[in-house]
Amino acid sequence: MSNVDLTKMGEPYSEEFRVLECECDFTGELTAGGLLRLVQQVGTDQCTALGMDDAFYRDEKAVFLLTRQAVQIYTPPRRGQIVRLQTIGQAPQRAVYKRVTKVFGPAGELLAMSDSRWMLVNTESRRIMRRPPEGFPAQWQANVPEELEQRIHAAETAQPAGEKCADYSSCDTNGHMNNTRYVDAACSALPLEVLRSARVAEVRIVYHREVPMGESVHMQRADQENGWWYVCAEREGHAAFECALQLQNRAEELG
Repeated sequence: MSNVDLTKMGEPYSEEFRVLECECDFTGELTAGGLLRLVQQVGTDQCTALGMDDAFYRDEKAVFLLTRQAVQIYTPPRRGQIVRLQTIGQAPQRAVYKRVTKVFGPAGELLAMSDSRWMLVNTESRRIMRRPPEGFPAQWQANVPEELEQRIHAAETAQPAGEKCADYSSCDTNGHMNNTRYVDAACSALPLEVLRSARVAEVRIVYHREVPMGESVHMQRADQENGWWYVCAEREGHAAFECALQLQNRAEELG
């Protein structure tokens, strides 16, 4: 813990990235999952820069787990574009840590914003730590007022949308499906003809339980009002994640 730079924990952290073509869709726009991978990376880079690396979490017997996340995409970044991400963490409130990340374009315009909620979990007991362990640094900014709506309105009925396996390419160093791949799975569960004419403008996702590598989930979807779709995934009779996506018709932007 002594190696953690407490003086910079409450400050915003910024980093530039190039939008990779392999993270873009058929129109050349960054996918929602690709955007969240940039969000994940800048948050990880900030923690590493502060001294909160793998060894730190191993010594503290603690890890942050993402519980829910919302993102609004105002103008999708495009392939080859240089974007600047700025992220700031908030000190825990009722055991919940908030992190707000903004994505800016070349002219400083706000392209997207993410609001994620995390909980600290003991790696041995797998229990949520209602209070950080003694000496654990939690000196993020006292209050980050900006936030996005997190509520998801579950559909009363949904139709099957195939299966998704937590295969080799979907999993991360924790040995389960990466958080951002849940969003990929949710988008892929939508009808292809819908995604040909519309883009994802907003995502809300709740992570209920991990999907270990090699396991599969049963996907379901439901078309709701005002461009909203509800997608859920079940494993062993329990929800693995729930996701709400709002689509924006591409033709509306040209009108």
